Amino acid sequence: MGWPLTMTRLGLPPVGSADGTKVIGHAMGEQVDYLALLTAIFKPALVAYVEAQVDAVADEAATLPAEAQAEKLAEISGNMLSAARAEATLVWRMQTDGLAVEHRVDADVRAVLGVALQVVPPTASSEPWGMAARAAGVIEIR
Repeated sequence: MGWPLTMTRLGLPPVGSADGTKVIGHAMGEQVDYLALLTAIFKPALVAYVEAQVDAVADEAATLPAEAQAEKLAEISGNMLSAARAEATLVWRMQTDGLAVEHRVDADVRAVLGVALQVVPPTASSEPWGMAARAAGVIEIR
């Protein structure tokens, strides 16, 4: 086990050539990640500090019960998906109009593809299926 490392990019000063052109670039290399090292060394103190900061601003009286929190989170998730669908629709429309625009890398896949996921309860089946049935030799794969 060694020291925690991080990749660092260092800008280099422009270098001039004989004809006056300048070459600009950067260097990359690994170096010790001192922040990770200090965090590991002082982890208990850091955790205690963060917990004290949270406790100082936390308002226990204003917290929602677990059920209400779940409802709010579901509502927020639905709102985010609606916004993502609107964004995807705009991107598709701009692409149709010939504009060079792409979906964000972190765009919601459901919005980009225009699909909705549905939870379907499993049907009662008296026969085994899937990998367990194959393992038990009940069904054959041809």
